[in-house]
Amino acid sequence: KRFQKISLIINQSDVEVSFGDIDFSSNGIIVINFNEYFDTLVDEKIISSQTLNGKFITSHINNLKDFDEYIEESIPESFIIEKNITRKNGGKTTKYQLGTMCYYKNYALLAFSHFDCDNEANLTQMDYVICLLNMWKNLNIHYAQKEIFVPLMGLGITRFKDIKIQPQELLRMLIWTFKISQKKFAEPSKVHILINNKLKNQINLSELKVFEDN
Repeated sequence: KRFQKISLIINQSDVEVSFGDIDFSSNGIIVINFNEYFDTLVDEKIISSQTLNGKFITSHINNLKDFDEYIEESIPESFIIEKNITRKNGGKTTKYQLGTMCYYKNYALLAFSHFDCDNEANLTQMDYVICLLNMWKNLNIHYAQKEIFVPLMGLGITRFKDIKIQPQELLRMLIWTFKISQKKFAEPSKVHILINNKLKNQINLSELKVFEDN
């Protein structure tokens, strides 16, 4: 019998891994993955309305112009890779380092993937690891003992350039990066990792016990 959820102690922190979708009304910090431009146009070309950030923007952002200005003003210049980039299919023109985070209300917006000239999201395995390590480090600074909700990222429209990767491996890497980050989220905080229900037959939660503290 496969578990529907599992509770782990990693870095002296409570980590719960379960199946289900991110609930935008959750009481805590909710991680929402964006591309390296923090694009916000939900037009089915740049952002699909079916993605997590597409659903977030359409349901929670009333004024896109103000939201875009907030993102731009909130991120320090040191995280910018390049400005005034010409993109043939439109979108924003400032590119940020992967792992850059912007906090908006109780949401942690994360620059998670590269975006090529054909508007395809992609990253390498090393990009994924570095991005997640940056995420854990940043969340550790800002969490203020709130609960943290993280989706299993890297599935769906994101393409890995250098490997073919299965959902179980992505989940392992997500938890492994938390373990090696050595970041601790003190009580009453808790880390929730959420996996889409469609992946139930591809994910074995019980094998994640190997990451627990000895």
